[in-house]
This record gives sequence, C-alpha cells and structure tokens, in this order.
Amino acid sequence: MNDYLITVRNGLAKVARIVDGELEPISFRGIQLVEQAQFWGQFLQKIEYQNNEQLALVLICDDPNFEVDPTIQIAPQFANDASQLAWLIDEQMIAEAQVQLCPEIELMLAEVAVTAKSHSMTTDDVECENHSIQSYFRKQTRAYSNG
Repeated sequence: MNDYLITVRNGLAKVARIVDGELEPISFRGIQLVEQAQFWGQFLQKIEYQNNEQLALVLICDDPNFEVDPTIQIAPQFANDASQLAWLIDEQMIAEAQVQLCPEIELMLAEVAVTAKSHSMTTDDVECENHSIQSYFRKQTRAYSNG
C-alpha cells in the first residue's frame, strides 16, 4: 500500500509518493506535469498498478470534475500519519482547490476542520498571505522535529 498526493491545476496534473511524511515526485518520461485527461492511464502504468493493489490518495484539484479512476482500489487507511498529511496538504494547497482524501479521514487544515470528500476547502477559508508564511513555518517545525 502506498500513499500519493495528486495536484491538478489548470488542466495539468502532477503526483508524488508520500514516504514518511515527505514527497517524492514522480515524473513521466522526465516530465512531472501531465495533461489531466491522460493522467490516470499514465499514472497507473508508471506505478505498475495491479488489480488487487490498494492505494491511498490525496487529491488537490481546481477542477470539480476530476475524480479518482474507478478501477483503483482504495486502501482502508493511509500509511502516513494524519498530521503529516495535513501538513503536506497545507504546503501544497493551490487557489480555488478542493481537497479529496481516499480513504476518507478527518483532518485539521489551516485551522479549518474539513471532512474529506464530503466537504471542499478553498483558499477563501485561508488568507492567501498567511498561507505561505504558515507553510514555511510548518516546514521549519517539521525539519526541526525530524532532527
């Protein structure tokens, strides 16, 4: 089971594997951004997805029509800690984006409680000026606590 963070912005998608609370970007033939329409096919091919394999996904997307491929089996839980996922989401959040977690879990994002998949969060919930500062200090705190 693996955790992945997928970000879709302006019709382009990128993905990173989440390992121990850190992002490991995945590139497709040397390119990290893929057209949204071709993303799922290329993603499943890249990770060599097997039918019985289970994935945990974090989707940050500015397109409300972008959904998880129905052929993907969702894991019962994330391999990473909920607080690590919340920090990563806060760091990767983009304007006018919705957050979807598969499997569904509750997270505290930018001081706003969000139940993933049943609610969406936009940057209207978070002041954009404070968001980058907040992300910076969360990164610093995480770096300090990891030693």
